Amino acid sequence: MNFLAFTFFSILELLAVLIFILVVFRIELKYYVFRIGFVSISIPITSYVMRVYFDLGAQVASMYLILMLLAFWIFFKFHIFYAALMTLLSLLYLNVVQFSELMILDLFQIFNIEDIRPLTFEAYAIQFIFFAFTLILSIILARKRIGFTFIPFTNDVPLRLVGINLLILIVLVIIAIIFNMSAVYFAEGFSIYFVIITIVAIIALISLVYLAIRREQID
Repeated sequence: MNFLAFTFFSILELLAVLIFILVVFRIELKYYVFRIGFVSISIPITSYVMRVYFDLGAQVASMYLILMLLAFWIFFKFHIFYAALMTLLSLLYLNVVQFSELMILDLFQIFNIEDIRPLTFEAYAIQFIFFAFTLILSIILARKRIGFTFIPFTNDVPLRLVGINLLILIVLVIIAIIFNMSAVYFAEGFSIYFVIITIVAIIALISLVYLAIRREQID
């Protein structure tokens, strides 16, 4: 039962993330249906196996980051620089939205933030709310044609790590560190550092979106 529930809600969560990031970069979803489905199913199953059978819950976040990077780069065939941008932007968005959910639900005493752990009803509720919110947001962005168009649909493109590209790379490295730190603190329990990391993550997300806008203007 735990396997079915965890896998189902994790698939919804990752499906929403993939749809959102492709919509943000104005990429036609119809060309990636199989790849979206495969990645949405395979990563959650891998996550469950790591948590339950190998007791590697603290390493799941790093696994997500690596597998999504490989998926965007090798499976979706985007340039590795843009694959890293898509991976970290999507995971940062996931963290910021779900952290915000946690804060709001705890503030209104709907859930106790200390009780939210993987494989619990509270965790599944957080994932479903995220799925619904992100799907609605993606539909709005797609209909309004809001997003970026600077990512090429192939990995065979020249890229110079100077100017805006270099700044984006630096922010991506910072985001990768934040993402892994947040996962560790969440696994250990809520603390003041969790709040600080959330604030820093929001600042990093805003910075990355700003740099993406600058990069779009250059093209």
